[in-house]
Amino acid sequence: MLPAPLTGGQLQINTANTGATRESGEPNHAGLPGGSSIWWTWTAPGDLSVTLNTVGSGLDTLLAVYTGENLSTLTQVAANDDGPGPSDRTSWLRFNARAGTTYQIVVDGYQGASGIVRLRLQTAPVTVGPANDHFANRTLLTGISTNVIGSNVGASKEPGEPNHADATGGSSVWWT
Repeated sequence: MLPAPLTGGQLQINTANTGATRESGEPNHAGLPGGSSIWWTWTAPGDLSVTLNTVGSGLDTLLAVYTGENLSTLTQVAANDDGPGPSDRTSWLRFNARAGTTYQIVVDGYQGASGIVRLRLQTAPVTVGPANDHFANRTLLTGISTNVIGSNVGASKEPGEPNHADATGGSSVWWT
């Protein structure tokens, strides 16, 4: 993995993954087989909410973000296969970046698809999430039966947090 460095907070990259391959030890991105991945590295200039998408790409994309410096130490931060529409084969995700943290960003072609890749990165100030956004700050529930009303607006997926119900998610809140 020799990722190309990215700088800034509002980027659009137009490239192609034609001829790209899957590296030995490379994980499945968004839990699916790819085969034609291209990588970038980006260091967060501040605590930011980051949105990435591949809208406008000419192929069915897989998109993932990791921390770690090599394939054997990658920790998934966020990943997505298809956008929100029923026929949307491009990818979209959001995560909260921490200042000074370096992120590895990858776009892969679903089942090795290749073609034109358009990657957009946009940042915004982090919105304050709920108090129980992180596992370490989960809210204690007491009693035999309880009813809870809450919100996951502004919540994030922590580095190393597992997928829930086999879905990538990205806005979890926690109770215990």
